[in-house]
Amino acid sequence: IFSSIMKHVFEKNQVPTNIKGQQANAIQATMDIYESALQSLLPTPSKSHYLFNLRDFGRVVMGMCMANTFIMTEPAQFVRLWCHEVMRVFYDRLTDDRDRLWLIELLRERVKTRFGQDFDKICEHLQTDENGDPIGIPQARRLLFGDFEFPDSKRTYEEMK
Repeated sequence: IFSSIMKHVFEKNQVPTNIKGQQANAIQATMDIYESALQSLLPTPSKSHYLFNLRDFGRVVMGMCMANTFIMTEPAQFVRLWCHEVMRVFYDRLTDDRDRLWLIELLRERVKTRFGQDFDKICEHLQTDENGDPIGIPQARRLLFGDFEFPDSKRTYEEMK
């Protein structure tokens, strides 16, 4: 279902071929994240909101469909969009740093296995220092897409610089 939705939106928006080719990877990677969250992020009395369902999967896909993927030129931009949407849906719900780091590590893994990209390399612009440490919680929080960067112009959902 989600593959069909994304395929339709990408065809309608005339998304470049190199970005369109990432659709299946995004759906599979989202399924990996969703299934891992169901298994590892179980609700407890202090984390009763750790309840995930297919709506969360759909929110990731719909967020990606809202973005201006037709102006993307590099697959890394699309992968960053996917990371942002996963973080918006899953990461923002997490209450402690252990769980947040778990999700960042899972993102790092899935970016490598599903997209063939290096998470730290595609997000290196988020680093604030030159020490080359892996992307962590402070850097991951700077990965943002939105439609509010230029409020007086046509609103476009794209990466915030």
